[in-house]
Amino acid sequence: MKAKSKVASDIKSLVLARAKIYTKEKPDTDSHEEEIQKSTKPLRKATEADKARKREKMRLKRQMKREAKLRSRKKDPEIAQAAAINYLRLWNSSRESWSFKKKQQYWLLNNAFDTDCISDSDFEILLNYIMELKGLAKSRLIEKSEKIIELQEEKIQNSARNSSGSAFERARSILQILF
Repeated sequence: MKAKSKVASDIKSLVLARAKIYTKEKPDTDSHEEEIQKSTKPLRKATEADKARKREKMRLKRQMKREAKLRSRKKDPEIAQAAAINYLRLWNSSRESWSFKKKQQYWLLNNAFDTDCISDSDFEILLNYIMELKGLAKSRLIEKSEKIIELQEEKIQNSARNSSGSAFERARSILQILF
Protein backbone atom coordinates (compact mmCIF):
# COMPACT_ATOMS: atom_id res chain seq x y z
CA MET A 1 0.00 0.00 0.00
CA LYS A 2 2.90 2.36 0.68
CA ALA A 3 4.02 2.22 -2.97
CA LYS A 4 0.57 3.24 -4.20
CA SER A 5 0.32 6.16 -1.79
CA LYS A 6 3.83 7.31 -2.76
CA VAL A 7 2.89 7.20 -6.47
CA ALA A 8 -0.33 9.07 -5.76
CA SER A 9 1.50 11.75 -3.78
CA ASP A 10 4.11 12.10 -6.57
CA ILE A 11 1.37 12.56 -9.15
CA LYS A 12 -0.38 15.08 -6.94
CA SER A 13 2.82 17.10 -6.47
CA LEU A 14 3.48 17.09 -10.25
CA VAL A 15 -0.04 18.33 -10.97
CA LEU A 16 0.27 21.12 -8.43
CA ALA A 17 3.68 22.13 -9.79
CA ARG A 18 2.29 22.33 -13.33
CA ALA A 19 -0.66 24.39 -12.11
CA LYS A 20 1.72 26.92 -10.47
CA ILE A 21 3.76 27.21 -13.67
CA TYR A 22 0.60 27.72 -15.72
CA THR A 23 -0.73 30.46 -13.48
CA LYS A 24 2.62 32.27 -13.48
CA GLU A 25 2.97 32.20 -17.30
CA LYS A 26 -0.64 33.02 -18.15
CA PRO A 27 -0.70 36.24 -20.18
CA ASP A 28 -3.26 38.91 -19.67
CA THR A 29 -6.44 38.13 -21.59
CA ASP A 30 -6.61 41.26 -23.78
CA SER A 31 -3.16 40.91 -25.35
CA HIS A 32 -3.62 37.13 -25.67
CA GLU A 33 -6.87 37.60 -27.61
CA GLU A 34 -5.20 40.13 -29.91
CA GLU A 35 -2.40 37.66 -30.66
CA ILE A 36 -4.94 34.96 -31.51
CA GLN A 37 -6.77 37.29 -33.87
CA LYS A 38 -3.53 38.31 -35.57
CA SER A 39 -2.45 34.69 -36.02
CA THR A 40 -5.77 33.61 -37.50
CA LYS A 41 -6.00 36.48 -39.99
CA PRO A 42 -4.92 35.46 -43.46
CA LEU A 43 -1.67 37.04 -44.49
CA ARG A 44 -3.09 37.92 -47.88
CA LYS A 45 -6.22 37.27 -49.85
CA ALA A 46 -6.17 34.29 -52.18
CA THR A 47 -5.70 35.47 -55.73
CA GLU A 48 -7.12 33.93 -58.87
CA ALA A 49 -3.68 32.45 -59.57
CA ASP A 50 -3.71 30.74 -56.16
CA LYS A 51 -7.15 29.35 -56.85
CA ALA A 52 -6.09 28.15 -60.28
CA ARG A 53 -3.02 26.41 -58.80
CA LYS A 54 -5.21 24.70 -56.23
CA ARG A 55 -7.68 23.55 -58.90
CA GLU A 56 -4.84 22.21 -61.03
CA LYS A 57 -3.34 20.39 -58.05
CA MET A 58 -6.71 18.75 -57.28
CA ARG A 59 -7.18 17.83 -60.95
CA LEU A 60 -3.77 16.16 -61.04
CA LYS A 61 -4.55 14.30 -57.82
CA ARG A 62 -7.84 12.97 -59.27
CA GLN A 63 -6.07 11.99 -62.49
CA MET A 64 -3.41 10.05 -60.58
CA LYS A 65 -6.13 8.20 -58.67
CA ARG A 66 -7.88 7.29 -61.93
CA GLU A 67 -4.62 6.04 -63.46
CA ALA A 68 -3.86 3.94 -60.39
CA LYS A 69 -7.33 2.42 -60.59
CA LEU A 70 -6.83 1.59 -64.28
CA ARG A 71 -3.46 -0.03 -63.57
CA SER A 72 -5.04 -2.23 -60.92
CA ARG A 73 -7.85 -3.22 -63.30
CA LYS A 74 -5.35 -4.30 -65.95
CA LYS A 75 -3.74 -6.72 -63.51
CA ASP A 76 -7.02 -7.97 -62.12
CA PRO A 77 -8.40 -10.01 -65.07
CA GLU A 78 -5.59 -12.55 -65.02
CA ILE A 79 -5.56 -12.70 -61.24
CA ALA A 80 -9.35 -12.94 -61.07
CA GLN A 81 -9.41 -15.68 -63.68
CA ALA A 82 -6.81 -17.76 -61.89
CA ALA A 83 -8.54 -17.29 -58.53
CA ALA A 84 -11.94 -18.26 -59.95
CA ILE A 85 -10.62 -21.36 -61.72
CA ASN A 86 -8.77 -22.44 -58.56
CA TYR A 87 -11.98 -21.85 -56.58
CA LEU A 88 -13.90 -24.06 -59.01
CA ARG A 89 -11.28 -26.81 -58.96
CA LEU A 90 -11.13 -26.73 -55.16
CA TRP A 91 -14.93 -27.05 -55.07
CA ASN A 92 -14.64 -30.11 -57.31
CA SER A 93 -11.75 -31.81 -55.55
CA SER A 94 -12.21 -31.16 -51.84
CA ARG A 95 -15.39 -29.57 -50.61
CA GLU A 96 -14.30 -29.85 -46.97
CA SER A 97 -11.65 -27.18 -47.44
CA TRP A 98 -13.71 -25.21 -50.00
CA SER A 99 -15.57 -22.13 -48.83
CA PHE A 100 -18.05 -19.97 -50.72
CA LYS A 101 -16.64 -16.82 -52.26
CA LYS A 102 -19.10 -14.51 -53.92
CA LYS A 103 -16.49 -12.72 -56.03
CA GLN A 104 -15.29 -15.96 -57.60
CA GLN A 105 -18.81 -17.21 -58.22
CA TYR A 106 -19.72 -13.90 -59.84
CA TRP A 107 -16.70 -14.10 -62.13
CA LEU A 108 -17.44 -17.71 -63.08
CA LEU A 109 -21.07 -17.01 -63.90
CA ASN A 110 -20.25 -13.88 -65.89
CA ASN A 111 -17.60 -15.68 -67.93
CA ALA A 112 -19.35 -19.05 -68.22
CA PHE A 113 -19.96 -18.56 -71.95
CA ASP A 114 -16.43 -17.41 -72.80
CA THR A 115 -14.22 -20.22 -74.09
CA ASP A 116 -11.11 -18.05 -73.72
CA CYS A 117 -11.64 -17.66 -69.97
CA ILE A 118 -12.94 -21.10 -69.05
CA SER A 119 -11.58 -24.19 -70.79
CA ASP A 120 -13.85 -27.07 -71.79
CA SER A 121 -12.60 -29.29 -68.95
CA ASP A 122 -13.24 -26.52 -66.42
CA PHE A 123 -16.63 -25.88 -68.03
CA GLU A 124 -17.63 -29.47 -67.20
CA ILE A 125 -16.80 -28.76 -63.55
CA LEU A 126 -18.72 -25.49 -63.82
CA LEU A 127 -21.79 -27.36 -65.06
CA ASN A 128 -21.68 -29.51 -61.91
CA TYR A 129 -21.28 -26.36 -59.82
CA ILE A 130 -24.25 -24.75 -61.59
CA MET A 131 -26.48 -27.71 -60.72
CA GLU A 132 -26.29 -26.70 -57.07
CA LEU A 133 -27.00 -22.99 -57.67
CA LYS A 134 -29.92 -21.40 -55.90
CA GLY A 135 -31.64 -18.04 -55.73
CA LEU A 136 -30.82 -14.95 -57.71
CA ALA A 137 -27.60 -16.34 -59.18
CA LYS A 138 -29.55 -19.19 -60.75
CA SER A 139 -32.28 -16.94 -62.15
CA ARG A 140 -29.74 -14.48 -63.60
CA LEU A 141 -27.83 -17.31 -65.25
CA ILE A 142 -31.05 -18.63 -66.78
CA GLU A 143 -31.90 -15.16 -68.13
CA LYS A 144 -28.43 -14.73 -69.58
CA SER A 145 -28.51 -18.18 -71.21
CA GLU A 146 -31.93 -17.52 -72.72
CA LYS A 147 -30.74 -14.18 -74.06
CA ILE A 148 -27.71 -15.78 -75.75
CA ILE A 149 -29.89 -18.48 -77.30
CA GLU A 150 -32.36 -15.88 -78.62
CA LEU A 151 -29.55 -13.83 -80.14
CA GLN A 152 -28.08 -16.89 -81.81
CA GLU A 153 -31.49 -17.91 -83.21
CA GLU A 154 -31.94 -14.40 -84.63
CA LYS A 155 -28.52 -14.62 -86.28
CA ILE A 156 -29.43 -17.98 -87.81
CA GLN A 157 -32.73 -16.65 -89.15
CA ASN A 158 -31.15 -13.49 -90.57
CA SER A 159 -28.16 -15.11 -92.21
CA ALA A 160 -29.82 -18.45 -93.04
CA ARG A 161 -26.72 -20.44 -92.16
CA ASN A 162 -26.18 -23.08 -89.53
CA SER A 163 -23.19 -21.87 -87.55
CA SER A 164 -23.48 -22.55 -83.86
CA GLY A 165 -21.18 -20.59 -81.57
CA SER A 166 -19.55 -21.96 -78.48
CA ALA A 167 -21.47 -19.47 -76.31
CA PHE A 168 -24.69 -20.84 -77.79
CA GLU A 169 -23.65 -24.42 -77.02
CA ARG A 170 -22.68 -23.51 -73.49
CA ALA A 171 -25.95 -21.63 -72.93
CA ARG A 172 -27.90 -24.68 -74.13
CA SER A 173 -25.93 -26.96 -71.79
CA ILE A 174 -26.57 -24.66 -68.85
CA LEU A 175 -30.29 -24.44 -69.54
CA GLN A 176 -30.54 -28.23 -69.93
CA ILE A 177 -28.90 -28.72 -66.55
CA LEU A 178 -30.99 -26.11 -64.76
CA PHE A 179 -34.32 -27.34 -66.13
